[in-house]
Amino acid sequence: MAATGQILNSLANLPEARVGLVLYGHRVGWNTASPTQILRQTNYALPIPDVLYPYEDYEIVLPFGRFGKSEDASLQKILQTVQPWGETPLYLSIQSALREMNSKSLGGKQQIIVITDGINKQLNPSADKYVSLSTLLNEDFGQTAVNIVGFGIEAADSQTAASEFEQLASRTGGEYLEINDAGSLLQKASGYFNKQEYTVSAGEQTFVDQKSFTQPAGQPVRLDIEFNQRIPASVNFNGYQAGLVLTPGDHFQLVTNPQERRLDSLPYTNRSPSFTNLRNASGKSRYQLGVHRPILTRESMNIELSLQDVDSKPISKPTAYRVILRPISKQRILDQQQYLIAGNAFMTDKPAPVISISALKWPREATSVQVTCSILEEVIPVDSYSTLAQLKTDPRVALLDAKLVREDPNLLILVQNLGSTSLLIKPTETLTSTQTEVDSQNELLITRLYFTTPMDQEQVKNLKFHVLETGQQSWLHNYATPVTVPVDIEDTLKPRTGPFLLR
Repeated sequence: MAATGQILNSLANLPEARVGLVLYGHRVGWNTASPTQILRQTNYALPIPDVLYPYEDYEIVLPFGRFGKSEDASLQKILQTVQPWGETPLYLSIQSALREMNSKSLGGKQQIIVITDGINKQLNPSADKYVSLSTLLNEDFGQTAVNIVGFGIEAADSQTAASEFEQLASRTGGEYLEINDAGSLLQKASGYFNKQEYTVSAGEQTFVDQKSFTQPAGQPVRLDIEFNQRIPASVNFNGYQAGLVLTPGDHFQLVTNPQERRLDSLPYTNRSPSFTNLRNASGKSRYQLGVHRPILTRESMNIELSLQDVDSKPISKPTAYRVILRPISKQRILDQQQYLIAGNAFMTDKPAPVISISALKWPREATSVQVTCSILEEVIPVDSYSTLAQLKTDPRVALLDAKLVREDPNLLILVQNLGSTSLLIKPTETLTSTQTEVDSQNELLITRLYFTTPMDQEQVKNLKFHVLETGQQSWLHNYATPVTVPVDIEDTLKPRTGPFLLR
């Protein structure tokens, strides 16, 4: 507990610090000589509940909040009476710490620092107190990073600790490392609370005055990049580095990889994705497709697809994607009801390129979905974009109508005959999302474009689009083998924002 006391001492000197402290495995334990007998820690400074089992022995000693000299002094007295005593309900303790922080959070970046000498262990816990790793990974971490320091982990548990703790750390943007001496433990744990900075060095064609930008860790660097530009860049944080290629609309979130001494992309693991590698002409592509477990609501089947690097390195958005969703009922594909979408709209503020799709009128008997995805990496030439006036005379498109919604001038609706083409809009700063509906009965393709500010007819005239032929051979250059996943039924949920596919 000496290192914990010193860390708290340093935090008491930070006027803006908000701190909480959770202890676990410190009050009760099983008597090894008499396995049904519980031994209580007699020297502990705080009261111990009359009924307390070792598998549930965690305690919020200091609720999350402001922390100063008086709070520090009280904790130091308690810590002098703490000693390892029972089991290690580690995940239950982390879950409790997270929920305590979430209930009192002011928003923004937060950290949970875990110091443990062992792996999660709960002996015959009750159902309401048992927390597994998978349960913990499904908690709402938001912007809370979990950093785990293994201090004196036994050799027999080292492999399990590395496997489980690295999953948790990666899921939250934190890190896991093992330390075996008190000096290194104090230095590492204290470093989490120091204000640290990172530097982004971009290429010369960034259209900004400086080539390098420095920000406190957790704060974004925003760069203005012209359409169709691909800017090489590097990021440096305490000697950890990553190389990037910046394109308009990219949103990178990086975490340290102590084993490789580099910066990796924060994994996107929302709703337990199944991964498959994309393939190209030379074999395996650097992209892997994450198919995140879909949800069926009353209105639609909602699914997210992510594109992530096979080695966890930062990766840019592809130029476009083509997705085919096939409903499956009783192990049979319902071919007559397949959904196809091609586009270039990705979700914002995600650590990887994420496609969000809502398929309307999903057959209720379909309990699974087969997903096929291919991507296009070719840069689209600037001169291949056309205005709406030009598209109306393009026989490939058969554009029937393009109009602003009078009640909502932030919304532009395009209507075209259903065929083998889709429209990719040239990205603009005001475009927020794109939704596509397929009306197979009337053979119409309806595209809805949402903007942050109201549009007028002159601005609409200046919008430009690329005609994307969904059957072109280039799609075969990066494709994933079909992935089948079950569909969860959750009628209480609302459909997610994303391209809407209507049959």
